[in-house]
Amino acid sequence: MAETDQAWRLLVCPKTQAALVYCGDGLVSSDPQCRLKYPVVGGIPRLIVDEAEELTQEAWQAVLAKYRK
Repeated sequence: MAETDQAWRLLVCPKTQAALVYCGDGLVSSDPQCRLKYPVVGGIPRLIVDEAEELTQEAWQAVLAKYRK
């Protein structure tokens, strides 16, 4: 999934339906309550809640500050 590919913008967090932020190696939920990061493997997002990583508040804020447009 290339950063310039706009198709990822159509995806939402499967847990909360919040917008996702593409951060290079994953998609991060913009929902401050869940803070899940879904992996992108071989250019394919794996939007499976059980496979997502829960980010700390600080890590989540850093991702959103750096990649949210």
